[in-house]
Amino acid sequence: DGFKKLDHCGRFFFVRSIREVANMNTIDTVFHLAGQPNVRYCQMNPKETRRCNEEFTQSLLKCLPSTVHFIFTSSSSVYGSAPLPWTAETIPTPQGLYAMSKLRCEALVRSRGAPATIIRPFSIVGAGSRPDL
Repeated sequence: DGFKKLDHCGRFFFVRSIREVANMNTIDTVFHLAGQPNVRYCQMNPKETRRCNEEFTQSLLKCLPSTVHFIFTSSSSVYGSAPLPWTAETIPTPQGLYAMSKLRCEALVRSRGAPATIIRPFSIVGAGSRPDL
């Protein structure tokens, strides 16, 4: 009861409305794991990539109180052609729409001026992963 269907880029989730959850004083951390993960799809669908990655992230950030710690899952793709070894201080040189979109999301998270953590994982594999990973 009290759950609503949320369409995020063609994937459906049953959650309370973002605003309703954000207004609850019991939330102290949000893990943002959603977004368009397919690099090739992003290149071929720039508008959908912006909507799924950047616009959704921005909408979510706007709904949260400034006290909520926001953990954003970016991607190691933002490093692009930067020389190895990569560290947290490496200046990103994203190549391709997917990486640029992730880096723009990082900028949105930083501009919020609230507690945040940005994670840049490499290939994530598991059940349902692409067979070439």
